[in-house]
Amino acid sequence: MCAGNQRRESVLHFPRRNSINDFHLGQRDTHYALNVLLKPKFRDWIFYFAEGGSKRLTFSPCFCSINTGYVLSLQGFTMRVCPLLERETPTRILDDAPAPWVLKQCLESGFVFLENPPDYAALFDEFAWEGTFKKEADRRRQTEPILYSISEATKQFRERILKRNKMRSLSIPLLVQSSKHHSGPVRFLDVGCGGGGLIQEIFASLPNAVERRCVPHGIEISRQLSQNANINFKGAGGECINDTALNGFGKLPSAFLDLVIMASFLEHEINPMPLLRACYERLRPGGSVIVKVPNYASINRSVRGPKWCGFRWPDHVNYFTPATLIQIAEKAGFIVARMRWADKHPLSDTLYAILRKPI
Repeated sequence: MCAGNQRRESVLHFPRRNSINDFHLGQRDTHYALNVLLKPKFRDWIFYFAEGGSKRLTFSPCFCSINTGYVLSLQGFTMRVCPLLERETPTRILDDAPAPWVLKQCLESGFVFLENPPDYAALFDEFAWEGTFKKEADRRRQTEPILYSISEATKQFRERILKRNKMRSLSIPLLVQSSKHHSGPVRFLDVGCGGGGLIQEIFASLPNAVERRCVPHGIEISRQLSQNANINFKGAGGECINDTALNGFGKLPSAFLDLVIMASFLEHEINPMPLLRACYERLRPGGSVIVKVPNYASINRSVRGPKWCGFRWPDHVNYFTPATLIQIAEKAGFIVARMRWADKHPLSDTLYAILRKPI
């Protein structure tokens, strides 16, 4: 509540179809109420209670409420326009997100995004990846045990028996190629590197002559994980920066890197365009970015709807299709060097691309 101001409370009865009547809060109604109220002058606090029955909604310039109940502090949240076009555009609300999250699609670009994600502090504290990943896995294990078991068995078979890791497979030839283009150290960086496991896998698979020239770097928001990664990277002359991705890139010189890896990261980034521009600036001419994100264009998403495995609330804030991933990459200045059918086919829940900085 605004300090020093007396609360002058007005009463509105939001209708299901904009007539002056009481209305019952369903998901679409909650979104409507949020969109009405989430304006700059109402961004101190909003309260709403999402259960059945008539709810009287009250607000003032510094206070909003529907009776009592679920509390959402807007001081810890970010309100976004289309992250691809970076301006206000016509949008439509999609039904997949649970309240209070508002999932929208930009009607100009087709880009799908969470309009009201938590800010960085909340994303990496209350909604940290480690926690939401475990919660989602537990939820799927309990609600869909058969599908969950099949999915996990398939993943284990692919990784342990077939020894398949697509990010590793895509990285190695790019690092070998970079080692032939110049005689200096070959620097590569994993954004959201965790403890450095992927980089260790890549190192173990490189030819000896290339491995000796490679210098690993990472950016990781978790203090403990970044310390673990630093231990792994320092032996090869590299380091892990403990910071957000955007701030982390800001600590690196221009034209410093040969390769950037974004494995299941870009869907988490509140500011994807500024991040890709920063990445572009830190790459050498001819350098590459490997991107792996959930495939919003997958058939499974269309069939499963809100139960799709690619949805995770609220830390997945961007949802890419092949078309929108190409759009955002090209707007940042990249050439899409690879996005084959096998990287984007609609039977897969995962989308891959290699982006290249022009020489």
